[in-house]
Amino acid sequence: MLRRVVFVAIPTFFYLMPFAQIQLLIFLTSLYILFYSGVRPHTDPKRVKIEIFNEVMIMMMNYHMVCFSKFNLDANM
Repeated sequence: MLRRVVFVAIPTFFYLMPFAQIQLLIFLTSLYILFYSGVRPHTDPKRVKIEIFNEVMIMMMNYHMVCFSKFNLDANM
């Protein structure tokens, strides 16, 4: 529940800083992947693999957001 509140709070408090929004999103998703793979709160190995796969796919989409934000200074890219 705390993770969802933080993901809603980030755009709310950093609405003038989109670069900070993306960086925090990537950082928090990385922390969640590390936490989940270390703690493994579910006993079913298939569910753990699916959850980690989903989070890695979300992380890939987060990295693609960098390409379409102000981080990318080349307009032709």
